[in-house]
Amino acid sequence: MDEIIEYFTSLDTVGIIAQVFGLLGIVGNILIMQQKSRKMLLRFKLVSDVLWTLHYLFLFAYSGFAICLISVFREIVSINRKTHKWADCVVWPLLFISAAVGSAFLTWRGPITLLTTCASILAIISFWIGKPKLSRIMAFPIGACMITYDVLIISIVGTINESLAIVSAIVGIIRLDILKRKETVESTSEEEKELPEEEKEKIDQ
Repeated sequence: MDEIIEYFTSLDTVGIIAQVFGLLGIVGNILIMQQKSRKMLLRFKLVSDVLWTLHYLFLFAYSGFAICLISVFREIVSINRKTHKWADCVVWPLLFISAAVGSAFLTWRGPITLLTTCASILAIISFWIGKPKLSRIMAFPIGACMITYDVLIISIVGTINESLAIVSAIVGIIRLDILKRKETVESTSEEEKELPEEEKEKIDQ
């Protein structure tokens, strides 16, 4: 605890700005995993990606910066998939994956760079498919990569963020995928009980 306090008290102006963006990004990431619809999930993800891009930029952590910047463009394309034909093309995820691999070479700082690259590729696949349930599940391997990266670059806010994102994903899975599904099944069963016998026979057929 003393080391964490010492770290924050020793920050210069640039470091403080980086942590502020990180704290705002934490709020965004927690809200992402609680969204029911693809549209709102992607909007919160876009805001979060912008904040984390600025966080890593002010930390001079260029691998994290490059990956988050790619994520910003990825979210812009994903948001427009349902309304614009140009965005609904399989070329986009392939392009973003190529960009993630390319950024690893450009910002190479050793094996640590592979952590952000792997996290980015998993996120690209997850958010392109666009199913909130899948995004919550994929938060675990993505979070594991990013927690390791944040620890190594001494991003305390980033480490806290990814830890909370995993907790938020667990809460989201329980609240939206398990309990909600149970409620839906029970509700359907109750409705079937109330149906006349003739209607039940039609459903069975």
